[in-house]
Amino acid sequence: TDNSQLQGVEIRARALSGGVTPTAPFLLQASSVSEQLVAGTYEFEANLTGYETQVIVTEIEADDTESITFFLEPLPAFVSGTVTDENGDIVANAEAVLTQFGTDEEFTALTDVNGAFTTYVPAGDFLFRVQKPGFASTEAEVITLVLGQQFEFDPITIQNDIAEVSGYVLSSGGNPIQLSNVRAVKGEQVINLTTNSEGFYNFTLSSGNWILSASRNGFVAGQPQQLSLGTGDNIQNNNFTLAGGANQVTGFV
Repeated sequence: TDNSQLQGVEIRARALSGGVTPTAPFLLQASSVSEQLVAGTYEFEANLTGYETQVIVTEIEADDTESITFFLEPLPAFVSGTVTDENGDIVANAEAVLTQFGTDEEFTALTDVNGAFTTYVPAGDFLFRVQKPGFASTEAEVITLVLGQQFEFDPITIQNDIAEVSGYVLSSGGNPIQLSNVRAVKGEQVINLTTNSEGFYNFTLSSGNWILSASRNGFVAGQPQQLSLGTGDNIQNNNFTLAGGANQVTGFV
């Protein structure tokens, strides 16, 4: 807003009509950047941390030079925090997400090697959460930010999303069945285990709805089990009973 020149601005061009979309963004490392584009209509998006994104649509004609000037408005509020797990260990690459009420626009930041994150956002009301694959997302928290505010969250703890399920695969007579295949399925995620000499299996899974099944050549497979797991669950003696006498015939015709 003070007309000072900014460096480190990332500019992405996208062809809307005619033209060709560049494979990589342009990086403004000086007061200006010059690139050659095929004639057409383009959408240019300028991004810089701490500033609102600006989008300009313009038409570039053949053998013509088009000058585009971006005026980036600084974001008025600053948030920061640190993320650890339930053991107090630093969690890097966790995603802090602020979703603005009314617009549903998301502002995100990743934690660094020290578990710290910082980001700039507009003033307003937000839902805040932290998430990372392998961890349970934090409960959404409502925060209100005003112009010029520097908001630091209290230390944030996310819990490893681990649930244990174990048990035995037994015959109808109660004898262990070794080398049985035990399968756990959640959506497209499939995990297979083989029972040991005692017919024992032990899954380490994430929270959610899982379907477990057990099978073994020469036995009739039992009914699949549906389990709804929560973070930290430890379900033991989740046993399967397989009836003997399944005959298997193979051959060629």
